[in-house]
Amino acid sequence: MTRKHFIPILLAVLMLLTALPPAALAAEPGSSEGQAGLALLQSLLPEEGLEEIEITSQMEAIEKYAAQPACDWTICLYVCGTDLEERGSFATQNILQMIEADIPENVKLLVMTGGTRQWDPEDLGAGTPAYKKPSNVSTQLYEITDKEMVLVKDYQRNMNMGDPKTLGAFLEDCLSLAPAERMMLSFWNHGGGPLMGVALDGYTGDILSLAELDAALRGLQTARGGVKSWSC
Repeated sequence: MTRKHFIPILLAVLMLLTALPPAALAAEPGSSEGQAGLALLQSLLPEEGLEEIEITSQMEAIEKYAAQPACDWTICLYVCGTDLEERGSFATQNILQMIEADIPENVKLLVMTGGTRQWDPEDLGAGTPAYKKPSNVSTQLYEITDKEMVLVKDYQRNMNMGDPKTLGAFLEDCLSLAPAERMMLSFWNHGGGPLMGVALDGYTGDILSLAELDAALRGLQTARGGVKSWSC
C-alpha cells in the first residue's frame, strides 16, 4: 500500500475511533462490544486487512541501513550515465559486473545513478534478478553487495550530476551511511581532462570542473572537520 492510499485510511480510522462509544473501545477482545467495533473498523480497510498494512519510509530504511557495522573501505561510485548509457547500456554493463563480483564483507560499494535520459535501453539487466533498473527521472543511491543491488535512497528529483552540490550531497550520504577508515571516490562517465573535468550531465550539459571537484571535497572536509584517506 502506498503512502497516499494509507493516509486517507488512517484519517478514517481516527474518525471512527472518536465516534465509537467508550464501551467498544474499552471492551475485551472477545466481547460483543469488541467484536462490533472490530467489524466496523475492518469495513473501512482494504480487503487485506490490518495485518497487511506496512508503513515504510525512506527514513526508516536509512536508519536500518546506517545501523550496520562499520567497514574498512567504502567505495563511492558516481555514475553519470549520459549518452553512454542512453545509447548502449554501458553503465548497466558495469553495474551487472559489480553485482556478480565477490565483494568482501569489510567493503561497502555505494553507487549514485543519474545524468541520463534512459537507463538500460538494451534491457541487459533482464537476465539478472538482483539488478534494479535505476529511475530515468530521479537520482538514486544504491548499495551493491555480494550478488545484490539495494536501493538505499531516492532523492525524489533529477539532480544535475555536473553540479558540485550533487557530488557533495552524495559524499555526505556516503559518510553518514557507511563511514570507513578509508573512503574511495570514483567517477563513471565522460572525462575531459584537466581543462574540462568529468561527469557530463545528459540533461543539462553541465560538467564537473576540477575546481568544482576540489570545492566539493574541501566543503565536505570543512563540514566534517577533516576527512581522512580520500582516494580519487
